[in-house]
Amino acid sequence: MLSSSVQELIEKELYVFITRPASGPRKILIIQSMSRSAKMVSFEMNDRKKIGLGLTGFGIFFSFLGMVFFFDEGLLAMGNILFFSGVTLTIGFKSTMQFFMKRQNFKGSISFGVGFFFVLIGWPIVGMLLEAYGFVVLFSGFWPTLAVFLQKIPILGWVFQQPYVRSFFDRYRGRRVPV
Repeated sequence: MLSSSVQELIEKELYVFITRPASGPRKILIIQSMSRSAKMVSFEMNDRKKIGLGLTGFGIFFSFLGMVFFFDEGLLAMGNILFFSGVTLTIGFKSTMQFFMKRQNFKGSISFGVGFFFVLIGWPIVGMLLEAYGFVVLFSGFWPTLAVFLQKIPILGWVFQQPYVRSFFDRYRGRRVPV
């Protein structure tokens, strides 16, 4: 029979684990349920963010198609517009402006913007090179998060957990995500 305090914890959707080690006293571990902690997540998926993620995905897809079709100007321009509008919808206009206008992101923002302009006026190879450089500079703060994600993928994660690859990712692990 459970004690009344343990029963109250279970009714409040808290899980109680009682461990009985070989020696020493019992240990009680209380864990909050997933349904309660899911309500506390700050990143809600509303319709605007879903549309933004879709536009970002289509932007990456059209940019990829534009490169596959020998730097097709129309597909690259469409991919750029969709990518930028998707990022803006996903994280919000104010956050997007703050991200691109940060002092440490000026080099990447200017490079990305000039590359975007070159794609629009018809110089897709130069534009994509500038955009690629700007993309790497702008989003370099996300690489540690991406590295952790890649290491958790079942088969591919084994490659990223090898000592040489892991030491490469560990150099950037301590940085904060830039948004």
